[in-house]
Amino acid sequence: MNVAPVSLRIRHTGLLFAVCLAAFFWKLGAPGIFDLDEGLYVAAAREMLLRGDFVTPTVRGEPFFEKPPLAYWCSAASMALFGRSEWAARLPAAFAASLLVWIAAVFGRRLYGDRAGLFAGLILALTPLELGAARMLTTDALLCLSIGLSHYAAWRAMEATGRGALGWPMLFWVSIGAGLLAKGLPALVFPIMTTCTYVLWTYWGRWHEALRRLLRLRPALGILLCLGVAAPWHYLAYKANGEAFWAEYVVRQHLQRFRGGDTSHLAPFWFYVPVFLLGFFPWSVFLPGALRRHATRKSEGAPHRFLLLWAGIVFTAFSASGSKLVSYILPMMAPTAIFLGGWLAQRETEETGGRSLARPLLVVFASALVLSLFLLFLPQILEAASARAGRRLDAETIPDGALSAGRWMLACLCAGSAGAVWMAWNGRRSASVGILVAAMTAFTLLAAVRLAPALDAAYMRPLHDLAREAGREVARQGRILINVGPPRRPSVLFYLPDRLFVPGGQGDLAESADEEAANAFLHAN
Repeated sequence: MNVAPVSLRIRHTGLLFAVCLAAFFWKLGAPGIFDLDEGLYVAAAREMLLRGDFVTPTVRGEPFFEKPPLAYWCSAASMALFGRSEWAARLPAAFAASLLVWIAAVFGRRLYGDRAGLFAGLILALTPLELGAARMLTTDALLCLSIGLSHYAAWRAMEATGRGALGWPMLFWVSIGAGLLAKGLPALVFPIMTTCTYVLWTYWGRWHEALRRLLRLRPALGILLCLGVAAPWHYLAYKANGEAFWAEYVVRQHLQRFRGGDTSHLAPFWFYVPVFLLGFFPWSVFLPGALRRHATRKSEGAPHRFLLLWAGIVFTAFSASGSKLVSYILPMMAPTAIFLGGWLAQRETEETGGRSLARPLLVVFASALVLSLFLLFLPQILEAASARAGRRLDAETIPDGALSAGRWMLACLCAGSAGAVWMAWNGRRSASVGILVAAMTAFTLLAAVRLAPALDAAYMRPLHDLAREAGREVARQGRILINVGPPRRPSVLFYLPDRLFVPGGQGDLAESADEEAANAFLHAN
């Protein structure tokens, strides 16, 4: 591990802070609340705050046990501090994503040196999937933070002596407990599987040493600590809701969902291959070269092995799961970013590193160019496709603002990757990576400032404006009926007056569905 001057680390931290500020916080509240998941989670957080019940999450007054409550608690606290707004509701996700970027940078620095830590943080912050998780209130950002922190704590615990011999194991188990409150069992399964597999693989045949490493995690004390964090809410929720909590939260949301009981999210086993390639683009293009280097350099194996096990276990587990969503593989983004950060840092110092960077950068440029041409000539492409399909296909369903934003985003990536190729080919490796980072920062800012608001204006804002008007009509007319769907659009709940969600208030939504006697009734099917 290289030791860098404090001033250099301060500059690295400042750069990561600026990138996170741009990627995760800039215009965070510009688009309205998204459907489906964010609408449900923000509704649950708001009702917690209004009803004062922080044990049983509710949506429209009905118990909502799709996920544990940590995201709802954090969002409710944010709205209590800053007022009810899209920005405040999403703030916990952006903050959690920023902390994960910092953990990736610190972990990368410890494993491979300061430059690698900087690259790891930048790669993670400028990853499309991570960007989406940071700019919406879902449970994914908090889960990824807990998994990232627990893996880092496990690594430190296994190498710690002296004062750190107790602190790191405790952080490991507290992180798992917090993760159980964020999204359930994945927060427990992945860190333990990664750590145990890594230790058994690394110390195969040296069972005494393997056991000694695992015992550094203080499992007996740690399990009690983990239960102390996660068990109280589970006990109180079961006590308040009985078998309904068990059937929905444990059986349906955990067991049946993994086995494929959620038929709306079924997908083939290879589903996450294209998801990863696109969701981690453009950095996924560098992965084959990094893996090839790992295969030929066994002396560097220990850190690589830990990171690849972490990413591989997440990828394999969710590929084997019956139910699949794009966001499920988010926990593998951090270890992959750290792994690639180490590889990029090594490429910078090698004489042949420039040419090995130029080849994947050419793939990035070619991909961005093809997509740019596709968007540029989309009307003509659809017209030709219409003639072959025998029915009208057009681009009218895509808002002009979104199409324009997409073209500008890809133009930035084209220009940046072209410049990066030129720099890499001429041996200016640091400049090459810097240009690609700048291009992805511009790509990210355009997504936040132009693309998301354009999609919001076309698809969500009209319905949200209707919900606001309905809230005003409640006071003027005394009663109003809104029927939304299909598909379900729970985001409208965020734009209705608070009094509709307060028990005993004027027009409680849950009572409205049964009695049709309240001032407003929202029905989403």
